[in-house]
Amino acid sequence: DVMEIEERDELVSKEDEQIEEHKRRRLSDVPIQEVLDAKHAFRWVDPVIRRDATVKEAIQTVIEGGMSGMMVVETTECGQHKRVVGLLTSRDLLRIMAAGIKEHESSHSENYGEVLDRVIGDYMTPISQVIYGRPEE
Repeated sequence: DVMEIEERDELVSKEDEQIEEHKRRRLSDVPIQEVLDAKHAFRWVDPVIRRDATVKEAIQTVIEGGMSGMMVVETTECGQHKRVVGLLTSRDLLRIMAAGIKEHESSHSENYGEVLDRVIGDYMTPISQVIYGRPEE
């Protein structure tokens, strides 16, 4: 099998390599919408969570959706999205959990679960500090 792979690699000419290189585009030349279309071609996950959601809900959402981050929104009383107020990433969730473990160890508390009940709105990055691009950009 290894021999077959090596033989196939030799079949690619320098001209073919140059053609492939020419087809590549600079990242700055690729519209965000094209990146989003490619990323979500197989399945769409709504990358949104409520500001009043708990850390536990956020962890479940990230894992179930296979996401690394999500927009935090304020919602109306009927549950519809109102506006984006921030961003929460899986790294933020790890920091929250680590801080909770540290607090638990220093206070000798018996309840690790308290950190899971914290509200993510207290830990998100406010939208005013988020650098983002629109799909048409």
